[in-house]
Amino acid sequence: MLNSPSCHPCVKIIRWPRETYKREWCRKSGQLRLLVIDEGSDAPVCADIREDWIRLPTRNEDIQVRIATLQARNLGRHAPQVDPNGVIRRGSCTVTVSPTEAELVRLLTVNFGEVVSRESLRKRLCQGDRHASRNALDLHIMRIRRRLTPLRLEIRTAWGRGYTLTACDGGEGDADLVGPTRPGEVDPEFHGTAPVNRARPAGSSAGQNGSGDGGTDV
Repeated sequence: MLNSPSCHPCVKIIRWPRETYKREWCRKSGQLRLLVIDEGSDAPVCADIREDWIRLPTRNEDIQVRIATLQARNLGRHAPQVDPNGVIRRGSCTVTVSPTEAELVRLLTVNFGEVVSRESLRKRLCQGDRHASRNALDLHIMRIRRRLTPLRLEIRTAWGRGYTLTACDGGEGDADLVGPTRPGEVDPEFHGTAPVNRARPAGSSAGQNGSGDGGTDV
């Protein structure tokens, strides 16, 4: 068995170079991958923290070690995986979003921890709805934020630039690029103001004040 139990991120085994297409698909969906290099083939450059390689011939034990290393390197901060049915998986947890929102999450996942411009997200949104309004993106982001809460993921706003998908449980993000939301701050790109923080005092329940939304509105 090549992968550990579901508490660890799954690692896809890819034969290189014969399965180049599979590597690209896994990269776009944010999956961890181990490239098994055919004997006599050149190894690719692996600049992504979610990727590693090993050359044939090799022992199964060595492959297991590489898999475990990839999992340990990404555990707690690895990007979620989005399947074709709109199921978002992170570790052993899953949530489901609409096909349109799945496309937005895929784009954020490919750039996990980095800022994705609003324009890039708008273009992805318009692929499914050419008549999508400017505010449609904000509504989708708001819904996605709510759906990602069980996965301990958050979408943070980089005012005037876009959004970044990061982990809430020690995942890496760029605090200099994506600072905390400041109520009343004007975003020149969004042409609006930053939302007021609705965080509740410790110990308060989600049902108080008639609000059950723990997400951050756009």
